[in-house]
Amino acid sequence: MRLLKYLYVLSVLVFSAVQMVTFPLLPQTMASHFSIHMTPNGYMPKLQYFISVVSTFALINLLSLVVTALLPGIPSPLINAPKRQFWMRPENKPAFIDIMKERFYGFLFIINSIFTIVAYLVFKANKSDPIVLNAGIHIVIIIAFVMIFFGAIQLIVRLNRVDQDGN
Repeated sequence: MRLLKYLYVLSVLVFSAVQMVTFPLLPQTMASHFSIHMTPNGYMPKLQYFISVVSTFALINLLSLVVTALLPGIPSPLINAPKRQFWMRPENKPAFIDIMKERFYGFLFIINSIFTIVAYLVFKANKSDPIVLNAGIHIVIIIAFVMIFFGAIQLIVRLNRVDQDGN
């Protein structure tokens, strides 16, 4: 769990650093929304853009960390998981909680990385003439979804991996 937790903390620090470095360099009115053709189709003041991006980032992280903190208190009958009878036994539930926390950190690392990359690409687009968003954003989003998909598959496989005795 430590590696994903450290990666999560690193992703928060990198996002914060990118925001601090790029904010002063943004134009006062900036392109904030882009069409499918990567050209701007919405603008907003720099401060409004900054507040919306940072507050969305903070809200997603805060809600996810609250869910992670509340996870141990969720009654076992409300938890649906593979091999539920095994994982909800009092002696096994702490291991289940640890596995789920690890996955939350991994998920947040991916989401935070997307936020950071997209914010940087929007910054680069606003510094270019003409303003055009890099088409690489599609690749970033596809890679992120693939990572989330395989992370979910790996979680399901991990939770199903108990021997015949249920251990």
